[in-house]
This record gives sequence, structure tokens and C-alpha cells, in this order.
Amino acid sequence: MSNYFKFFYLKKVDSTNMDIRKKSIQTKKNIALFSEIQSSGKGRLNNVWYSKDGDLTCSFLLREKFSINRVGQINILACVSLFQVLEYMYEDIKFKIKWPNDIYVNEKKIAGILIETKIKGTLLDYFIIGFGVNLVSSPKGLKYNTTSISDFSRKLNPKAIFLNLARYIEKKIKFLNKNKFSV
Repeated sequence: MSNYFKFFYLKKVDSTNMDIRKKSIQTKKNIALFSEIQSSGKGRLNNVWYSKDGDLTCSFLLREKFSINRVGQINILACVSLFQVLEYMYEDIKFKIKWPNDIYVNEKKIAGILIETKIKGTLLDYFIIGFGVNLVSSPKGLKYNTTSISDFSRKLNPKAIFLNLARYIEKKIKFLNKNKFSV
């Protein structure tokens, strides 16, 4: 593993995005934070992200000084990274990206991404990418249907997904730093 991230592995947090902000005071490095349990996860537009022990809940804080007009590119990078990691680890499952920040299987949500930024002037001071993947849970009573990886596979290893995500994100951020983004 490279030195691009300082890694934190926790048993339980309220929210990985909130906790990573606290950890950012301890280090000036990029941070990768994994928690086995997240009790008060957040989703987009102040929605709640429901998860259980065994699901993937993690966040990455990156201190890259990108222009604020690159936030959309970072969102694409995050979504594609998760999509590619899931495709790599679960070849038999047909994942689809639902713009702007969700992954679906069979028209059911299986994963979500939340990006938060801190801006200084025209630059991002840092950005946080939070990931939630339903590995074992499939919350009911939401505005949308959900599913879990356990409905399709017995290979349930949230730490392996987390470590692969760290690798993919590092690679894609380094590429984004060196190249102009094009579709």
C-alpha cells in the first residue's frame, strides 16, 4: 500500500464523513477511514444512510487543491471508482451508475456516494468522499427499492472493497492531477 493515505480503522462512528473531518486536525495527509458500524450516516440532501455491521461505510479526505469547477469531475471519479471496484470484485453482478451518485443493481439501490467540500477562494481546500455499500442490509420503507450484495454473492468483505477503493481513488486522482478531464 502506498503512502498516499493515512489509514484509520474504527469499530463504530456516528458518520464516517463527520469523523474524518475530526481526524483531519490530527494530520495534513490524505485520509482513508473505514468503520465497521456507522450509526448516523448521511446521504445526499440531508437524507439518512442506513447501514448495519457488515456493510461498507468509509470516507476519504483528499487535500488536493483542485479548482472548484472540477467538483463534477471528482464526483464522476468517485462514482466510477466505486463502480469499477464492485465490477472487479463481483464479476457476475450487473451494476449500473445512476447519476449523480448511486450504484444500482436490477433497478434497486445498492450503494451511494456523498461528496462534501471545503472551499477557499476558487480552490477546494479539501474534499471528502463518503461511500456506503449495502453488503448485508437492504433497508425498507424508503422512496426507492434497495438490494444488497448478499442477495447475489457470499463474498462479503467490506475491508477488501475499502482497500481497493483507496487504490482506485489514488490512481484516478493522480491521473486527474496530470491530465485534463475529457469525456
